[in-house]
Amino acid sequence: MTKLVRTAALFSTLTAAILCVFAGSAAARNLPDGFTVVPASISPDGKLGVIAPDLDHAKEHEHQNKLVEIATSKVLAVIDADTSFEHQNHTTLLPRWSKDGSLLVWYVDGKWGSYTLVLVRLEHGAVTSQINARELAVAEALRAAKQANPMAYAAAKQEGKDDGSWFRDGFAIEVRPEDPETTKPALPMKLVIEMTSNPKEMDSYPKAARFSGKLTGVVGADGKITFSKLAVTTK
Repeated sequence: MTKLVRTAALFSTLTAAILCVFAGSAAARNLPDGFTVVPASISPDGKLGVIAPDLDHAKEHEHQNKLVEIATSKVLAVIDADTSFEHQNHTTLLPRWSKDGSLLVWYVDGKWGSYTLVLVRLEHGAVTSQINARELAVAEALRAAKQANPMAYAAAKQEGKDDGSWFRDGFAIEVRPEDPETTKPALPMKLVIEMTSNPKEMDSYPKAARFSGKLTGVVGADGKITFSKLAVTTK
């Protein structure tokens, strides 16, 4: 590569980065108070991004993460998941776009497992569908666990009844892309699903309620998810 070509490539990269910054700033001026564009959610062409509220506004309404046109703040889709925001306790926002901008992976990781995994599909800048992969995977994991060991399942559900809504039936469930930090997500996409009734690994946790398991899922190009058999461990 010649020096001139390298210089041109560097200039192009810097220009794109500057445009993204200005685009994000423009959106912030047009958005409701307390909302900003999540920097990591800006699409490859700099035109789209996901907005998130600050802490003071996050509690007002559910489902406030929205995919918008940055220049106009036009809402293209409301993300089909509970609201997340930057600097939220025990969470990390890890959105990723496919190289061609046809797939947004809205992934939010947490202390005991993921909070959100929604795949947003687009064509020509318009949203065509959303796949709430986390909710579908959680439902499958719980179904498989109940079938595999109904007594341990019931005991775990009873033991975790006061642990909060995130612990589904007493289980901490992690649903993540096999490579959550890939810069080029695409379909088919492999998912890793892990569940446990004793995430803190406490010795005092009742043995009858101890249940852990793992399975995988594959989100196909048609948007449907196929799951493997649950591999169970009780410890």
